[in-house]
Amino acid sequence: MNRTRQAAALFTAVAAPLAGCSSSPTADANNTAAPDDPMAAGIEAAPEPDAHSAGTESTKIATPSGEFALQGAILQKYNSIGGPNGPLALPTASEQPGPGDGQYSTFGGGAIYWSPNTGAHVLWGGIGDAWQQHGGAAGQLGYPTSDEQTIPGGWEQHFQHGTITYTDGPRIKIS
Repeated sequence: MNRTRQAAALFTAVAAPLAGCSSSPTADANNTAAPDDPMAAGIEAAPEPDAHSAGTESTKIATPSGEFALQGAILQKYNSIGGPNGPLALPTASEQPGPGDGQYSTFGGGAIYWSPNTGAHVLWGGIGDAWQQHGGAAGQLGYPTSDEQTIPGGWEQHFQHGTITYTDGPRIKIS
């Protein structure tokens, strides 16, 4: 399956249909740093709801752009998939506050989002791009509740209020 060519994202909103959706007939998946099988990269789907509290492990990672701080569950998730040598590569900023009581950090190959209710999860490639285009954590889908999972014909990721399914194909279907 060629993920970097034609792509389609199928949104299944659990709570309500997405408002203000893009009518773009294609998705730009060429900028993804995700492996073809993220599960083979060691991504775990289990949430880590309490792992980001005060007093947890923290570190600063040196990059050509400066030092960036990561801590708690985001740091644990980052290290679990290879850290700076993994598919996310180096951080592009220090950890930032997200909507509500969440946190996130961006990397050369994607991002990790955390909330106390959902744990820390990786977002990248076509699914990450589609999620951001629809408001990210502040949008209708909310925070991710799983990492990307391989399914027959593509990949899927679950969120607080829906699912994004990414498959090879010539179109994006939003429903």
